[in-house]
Amino acid sequence: MTFLCYLEAVNLSHLYQDCNDLSTSRGGGLAVLSLGQDAAQWLNADGLHATVVSQGASQGLLRVEAADEERIRGLLRRCLRDDELLRYATVAIGTLPEEPGALPRQRAQLQALARWQQMTSPAVVYPPLRGRSVCRTDGLRPAPEGEESPFTRLRRDHGRRKKHDLLREILGEEAGSFEVVQHIQELAAGGDRFGNLKEKIAVLHFDGNSFGSQSASRQTPEALSEFSEGVIRQQKAFFKDLVNSGGAEWWSNLEGVRKLRLEIVLFGGDEIAFLTPAWLGWSSLVHFYDYLKRHPPVRGAELTYSAGLVFCHQKAPIHPIKVLAHDLSDQAKARGQGKGNFVCYQSLESFDNVGQDLDEYLDRLYRFTGGTGVRLSAEQAALLEQHMPAWRGALSKRKLFRLARQAGWGESPEKITKESLAESADALDAASAQALDCLLSGLGAAAVLHLAELWDYAGGAR
Repeated sequence: MTFLCYLEAVNLSHLYQDCNDLSTSRGGGLAVLSLGQDAAQWLNADGLHATVVSQGASQGLLRVEAADEERIRGLLRRCLRDDELLRYATVAIGTLPEEPGALPRQRAQLQALARWQQMTSPAVVYPPLRGRSVCRTDGLRPAPEGEESPFTRLRRDHGRRKKHDLLREILGEEAGSFEVVQHIQELAAGGDRFGNLKEKIAVLHFDGNSFGSQSASRQTPEALSEFSEGVIRQQKAFFKDLVNSGGAEWWSNLEGVRKLRLEIVLFGGDEIAFLTPAWLGWSSLVHFYDYLKRHPPVRGAELTYSAGLVFCHQKAPIHPIKVLAHDLSDQAKARGQGKGNFVCYQSLESFDNVGQDLDEYLDRLYRFTGGTGVRLSAEQAALLEQHMPAWRGALSKRKLFRLARQAGWGESPEKITKESLAESADALDAASAQALDCLLSGLGAAAVLHLAELWDYAGGAR
């Protein structure tokens, strides 16, 4: 008999958001990244026949040939208990006998079962008591004095080991020329030549728009599998293309050993998150949207993403920054009504955060535009990346920042034209003048805020 089996790792914050150690948080995230594939391998190893229908980060949908549902659930629970790392995760498991032609409805039923299991399960798997102190890394779990908890040690070791595997999986043979970075300080090393971007990083988060309806429109397991595999293939190919397009000098710290300046946090579903040096952040954002346009995951699938991007110092606490990037992508989605490629970003100078409700903060900052200047389209982001080097040489930084300060207090700046921003009448060449006109016509006075904020960041690596 054929069953549909759905697995989802839930209550994920304790897996990778409880400490600022990069390897530990990476290990927690990667532990559930290929949950669907892992489950299929476990079931096949025990004599059942399981195939992956769809998968994303921390979830998977399988078709399984088995005598009954309980055997499927029992085998998976046993394998999860036996896995030294996943035993600490909360994984919801749902099964249903497959009904021909009813895939969308059955997927919704299985996801509802997962939500019910999540709500009726403890938020955190209770850790073993090891000593009377707390873990030196996460500051939460029991551990002997001055040591790490078993879960944190396993995550850190897994994160260091799996990053090499992930690099080889994405870059293929080219991965052999790179080592991986183990600390954020290594990610931003060598930034002296980029002036104000020294020791700064970019945190990017992309959230797919209407992926649920895209996948729900696939009425058969075969069509859903084609879509799921196409999305994963597209995302992996993007990372490879990103590194190749920038040139080795941008993606290596060039300090004896070539270490890849890229920390992949999440991919494989409707969300993608990664870290780069600050001078590569904006160009990576633009490259993502350009690659999507040129390489659809499957024929007829026009996917769009809302993006959040944060520029910050390398010593900023990374998890609040990742949360802020996620929240900014939600802002881009809400303000763009999920109908296109839009980005919201923030530039933080040290440990700062917006310090209040994000929606309220952005509305206050752009209140002179009625809030319309908060988001940028992918096309506007590309204009800034392409023409910012020319604008830096032609525009008056003093005038621009004076107007930006005025706008930053919520006041409507005086009428903005390209002539009012340029150092001189002939400072702008024809291409950069036309691009600036396009930006001003699309954003109005809000353009001065974006030009000022991105003065150092856009076009920084070219």
